[in-house]
Amino acid sequence: RRSAHAQRVMARIDAGIAFARQQQASRIVLLGHGSGAYWAAQYLAERQPEDIHNLLLVAAAVPAGFSPPLDELVPQLELATGDFYYKDQAGDRQAALRRLQASKRVKHPTYVQVAMKALPGNRGVEQEQLYRRLRGWLSLNIRAAAPSAMSGG
Repeated sequence: RRSAHAQRVMARIDAGIAFARQQQASRIVLLGHGSGAYWAAQYLAERQPEDIHNLLLVAAAVPAGFSPPLDELVPQLELATGDFYYKDQAGDRQAALRRLQASKRVKHPTYVQVAMKALPGNRGVEQEQLYRRLRGWLSLNIRAAAPSAMSGG
């Protein structure tokens, strides 16, 4: 059953990337939120697409019953990686610290971690904060597949 679920998720990611390619996107960034962060990282580790150079993780979590943990998976990816987490929850902070330490152990040159404060009761402001942080990371860290894409897009 887990294998079938994993296949469905990978097929959805494949479809999204195929659509971006069909639209002739000059840059493709994979963003995963919650368990989607695990699936995005797992997809990149398994498939290793040559035209995807950026990964964004938001409130990353490993779905129950799946492995490897993100602190083993993410540092091995040779991609510009933005890891955005909410520092309010002790479990999230500890998982983020494990990912940061693992990225330092492998000397991951383009792993950036950003701690955010959850704003319960003010979802609009919280979403705006996340949007601004993601845009800021993208403007500083985006990598194109080829130099010609940088000048054309």
